[in-house]
Amino acid sequence: MSNLPKAHRWTREQYERVGRLGGFAPDQRLELIDGEIVDRSPQSEPHAVALCLLHEALRRAYGDGYVVRIQSRLALDAASAPEPDLAVVPGEPRDFLASHPSYAVLLVEIADTTLAYDRSTKRALYARNAVPNTGSPTSSRACSRSTATRKARSILSTVS
Repeated sequence: MSNLPKAHRWTREQYERVGRLGGFAPDQRLELIDGEIVDRSPQSEPHAVALCLLHEALRRAYGDGYVVRIQSRLALDAASAPEPDLAVVPGEPRDFLASHPSYAVLLVEIADTTLAYDRSTKRALYARNAVPNTGSPTSSRACSRSTATRKARSILSTVS
């Protein structure tokens, strides 16, 4: 007989309810991945720049009828509410006033310290939930405007 403690798995519904009731500090950077509440790493300056540059490139590339969401929750399944760096979702911003989107045509993770986690755990989560295009998690270290544009074009070439 095992005396190991049993971990409690969270549902997305429980996680969102606790958040609405103020159970998490406002400055906590959290996401729900496969039933586990995971701390998100602090954002470095290069990460923030890469995020802005890729956001602009994707917004221009997709145009009307799509929203490029920045680090916003996706209601992927009953046990996951990830907050990818960028998510391109069909619709308009006001379409998501009542609930987070459950589908994205493209997800992008920008990573320095979490690259292995994003490439394994998060990529598997996105694949299980039929996200058609997941941009390879990339390092933000040397992301100039031209580098970001090339990366966005590379990602977008898989969309067609």
